[in-house]
Amino acid sequence: MQTEAEVQSFLRDAGWGGANRQELVSDFSTRRFCRLTRQDILPASTILMCCESDQKTDAFVHMAVLLRRMGIAVPEIYASDLMRDLVLMQDFGDVTVGKALDKGQTRDVFDREAARVLAKIHQNFKQSMLGAFKSPLFNSALLCDQVALFLEYYYPRVFHRQASPRERSHFVEAWHSVLSPLDALPRSLLLRDFMPDNMMVLPAPLMGSSVGLLDFQDAGIGSIAYDLASWCENIRRDGGIGSMESFVATYHALNPTVDKDALLSAVHIYAAQRHTRVLGILVKIDRMPMIPLVWKTLQGLLKYNELAPVRRWFASCASPS
Repeated sequence: MQTEAEVQSFLRDAGWGGANRQELVSDFSTRRFCRLTRQDILPASTILMCCESDQKTDAFVHMAVLLRRMGIAVPEIYASDLMRDLVLMQDFGDVTVGKALDKGQTRDVFDREAARVLAKIHQNFKQSMLGAFKSPLFNSALLCDQVALFLEYYYPRVFHRQASPRERSHFVEAWHSVLSPLDALPRSLLLRDFMPDNMMVLPAPLMGSSVGLLDFQDAGIGSIAYDLASWCENIRRDGGIGSMESFVATYHALNPTVDKDALLSAVHIYAAQRHTRVLGILVKIDRMPMIPLVWKTLQGLLKYNELAPVRRWFASCASPS
């Protein structure tokens, strides 16, 4: 982590030395955020992001530039020090879409905005835009590796033992059988954490949009269906899965490159993969109160025929002692 002297030096060089600083609360992230404010000059506020060395600061800055080139509302990067993992960026305010939903606003408007953003990315992104920047390929092999977090953390918590080699093998086989056919879907830029809590309700329109994106440093290349599933999560709140079919239909009307039923089926599978993986993450970071909603959501997703191999694996597990 950066020293205070390094932070102050960075801010002075960026023209923000002596600004008032307010610490902001982050959610799952271990990055630190501060709002800097000053008087009599614009912009009057900015956000300072301080990262650990393993938190892909270079990827965040690179993706911010790339997404803005495509006309996507993401924060402008005012200054960065990639050696010290410091970024000064545009202030998008305090209201996430997640907060707006929690205050009773309906999903419809935000679903349409999210579908528009994804369609715009999928229609305009070319892999050559990445240049020499190396981005991960989110294919079935990587997604099978990621969902194994369920076995590492959630399974031992419930069953009070590690999964046996046979259980692990069948778990991977089941997921591979449902995920591998999706590798044939069209690929584009995959944001990975495209969700209501990473989308901001902007205080003023930007690039023709009323919402802006955050948290895209884990972006890579992958199926166009993945971020649709990411948006329709039931992790912090209910309602995402319930709007999945209409959300897919809205997106499909904007970007009809894949049969709508095939797209919806893929979204079911990716949503199940994400919620299974998240169960492991929640145990790992000790967010146990969030588990019942995620588990209930996963049970509902496993009822779809395309997830039958995974459903059979869960049914084969012995009852916990």
